[in-house]
Amino acid sequence: MKRTGSLLLAICLTGCALEPPMDLFAPTEDMLRARQRETRRYEGLSEQELLAASVSVLQDMGFVLTETNTKLGVLTGSKNRKGNVFQTNQDISVTLVISPVLDSQGIPILKQHSVRVNFNRVVLYTNGKSKAENLNDPQLFTEFHDKLSKSVFIEGQKL
Repeated sequence: MKRTGSLLLAICLTGCALEPPMDLFAPTEDMLRARQRETRRYEGLSEQELLAASVSVLQDMGFVLTETNTKLGVLTGSKNRKGNVFQTNQDISVTLVISPVLDSQGIPILKQHSVRVNFNRVVLYTNGKSKAENLNDPQLFTEFHDKLSKSVFIEGQKL
C-alpha cells in the first residue's frame, strides 16, 4: 500500500511540474535599451590605457575600487551615501567591463574597445527593510561616458 501511495504521489507531482517558457532567456526591448545606455565604443587606446582612464573616472565619482582584473578588463567599486529621513544609507556599486571590438571574422580590431558600465544600489531604510535596484537614469550613464571620453582624450594625448 505504501508503494502505491508513493507512486501515485510521484505521478501527481510530475504532472504538476511547469515547464519554463521557450523564450525565457530571449532578449527583450528593455534589455536592448539598457545595453545601449550602458555601452560605448572607444578608439585609439590600448585596453590598459582605457582601464587607467576608467579607474580615474570612477575614483573621481567617489567610488572605491574593490576589484580590478586587468586580464579580464573588469573593474568593480562601491561607495556609501548617507540616507535621508527614511533611509539610513545607500550602498552604490559599479561594475565596468572592457571588451575588444571584433571585426566580421571575430578578430579584435586594434585599439578599439567597448565599455559597459552598470550601477546598482541597496537602500537601507530606518524601519530595517532594504531595497536593491539597478540605477537606470540615462543622465547617469551619459555623465559617466562623457567623463570617460574626456579622460580617454587626456590619456591619448599623454597630458
